[in-house]
Amino acid sequence: MEIATYLQFMLLCIIILGMILFHAVHGVSRGKNWRLFIGAIIGALFCQIFELFWGLTDFEVLRVSIGMHRLICSLYYSSVTALSLWWFYYSEYTMNSPVLKTRGRIFLCALPYLLVNLILLFPSEKGIFYLDNNNLYHRGNLYLLSTAVSFGYLIVTACRALWKAKNKNNFARRKDYLILASFIVYPCFFGILQFYAPDTSLISLGITLAIVQIYLVSQETLISIDPLTRLNNRNQLLKYLSGKMKTFSGKNHLYLLIMDVDNFKFINDKLGHVEGDNALVQIADTLKLHCAQRDYFASRYGGDEFIMICEAESQEEIETLCREIEKELAACSIHLSIGYAPYTEDIQNIPDFIAKADKELYKIKNERRSKSC
Repeated sequence: MEIATYLQFMLLCIIILGMILFHAVHGVSRGKNWRLFIGAIIGALFCQIFELFWGLTDFEVLRVSIGMHRLICSLYYSSVTALSLWWFYYSEYTMNSPVLKTRGRIFLCALPYLLVNLILLFPSEKGIFYLDNNNLYHRGNLYLLSTAVSFGYLIVTACRALWKAKNKNNFARRKDYLILASFIVYPCFFGILQFYAPDTSLISLGITLAIVQIYLVSQETLISIDPLTRLNNRNQLLKYLSGKMKTFSGKNHLYLLIMDVDNFKFINDKLGHVEGDNALVQIADTLKLHCAQRDYFASRYGGDEFIMICEAESQEEIETLCREIEKELAACSIHLSIGYAPYTEDIQNIPDFIAKADKELYKIKNERRSKSC
């Protein structure tokens, strides 16, 4: 690869990652999950920067001492492994994995990364790489160890994501797991090519494409998906309901169910916002399963409020659905109140439809309060 082509190639990757990082940092905050993804972008950016300096050294554009050359190479290998470890943490956290439940487990996951960095402290022919007396780079005997650790993190978490996606109990989040698993495709493909063509920087392209893919998917889902629960958001609900009300044929009955969590303020105040978020995610996953089974539409309306749009043959079918949802969530110590209303000719618009169901919701909540007194 010529120096001009190499510079253009690497600078393009750095600029793309820099732009994504800027927009990600200044975008809507999405909690720890999003901060971990930002960390992965930063890791990828450092990989590209260190590789750029390494390439400039190999092309003799930068003339550095053996010590500086060794440092640049070590930082590159360390950053690639760090990126893989960070993506592992991000992916496992997104999957709510027990692997990251304790500090001890987090440390154990980092041991391969620490081993690679320990070996990098002593560059030699028996290590990951070494420099000869002419300051030329050569792969060491343990070069494949560094590669195995870097790709090992990606392969392990990708396999776990695929396994979860295959599990029918995780149907509600299947798409999320497949997206996580897809991250490995580009780095592996281009990494294999670079193994046989060591004078190229194809793995940088693979890393950049993987980050771009995940970022674009995340932005696409923001348009219609609530970032916490991964349900349809309010805008998507209004679009769907508007179309449904205009084209509803009347073969079945159209129902709107509105629900919220009983004593949700207590959960947030006494147990913390993390537990509050977990409760909302549990509700969303339950609704997704019912939607998949019966072709219903579910959305997060705002706060702890959720709305489902259902076509049913009878009111009894809706009452059975409400009891099933309440029972399943009660088993997780989450108590919902659900109000519903059928679509009738006297309903002129969406606010009227929602208000009618909302009225039933508060009637149920008041009845429960009076019984508890």
